[in-house]
Amino acid sequence: MHRDVIIGARWADLPETSARHNVHVAVSSLRTHLERILPGRGRQLLIRDGLSYVFAPKSESVTDLQKFQRRLAEATQSRHAGDRTTQAEALRAALDLYVDEVLPADGSAEWLLPARDRHRQSAAEASDLLARLELDRGHVAEAVHVAQRSVEIDPWRDASWRTLIEAHRAAGDPASAERAKRQ
Repeated sequence: MHRDVIIGARWADLPETSARHNVHVAVSSLRTHLERILPGRGRQLLIRDGLSYVFAPKSESVTDLQKFQRRLAEATQSRHAGDRTTQAEALRAALDLYVDEVLPADGSAEWLLPARDRHRQSAAEASDLLARLELDRGHVAEAVHVAQRSVEIDPWRDASWRTLIEAHRAAGDPASAERAKRQ
């Protein structure tokens, strides 16, 4: 987390020098506490990286984004192996991990925009692919639901709209198909 985010959350009303001092004191106190809990390792759990602080940099913890990407990789492997059931399960698990944009607390940081865009596109594509799988398996209601989610994630993705239209038609709902087509 960038130092300025910490300052904004806790000490936005203080002069910058005082706020920075408070961050350093808080980090030092936290490191001391961690060292008491985990002797020999506590201080290594909170490190400074430029103007940011990183918690557990060398731990075996895995972020939701990493789990999401692993599930997509599992879906790809399953597709190549011809295992559509495992592919659908992996896609569903990936989509369960997709909440929203990457690092929302960092606002519209320019360095983050490409990663957010890739993540959103991956989620929309995964949702579209799952909808197609559900259509092929005859699970029409689930296909409609997942295709709708795909267009909500990325409303500019034409393939997702085509899948949603097809799913509505397969569900016997031409009015919804026409509405999706107009949208």
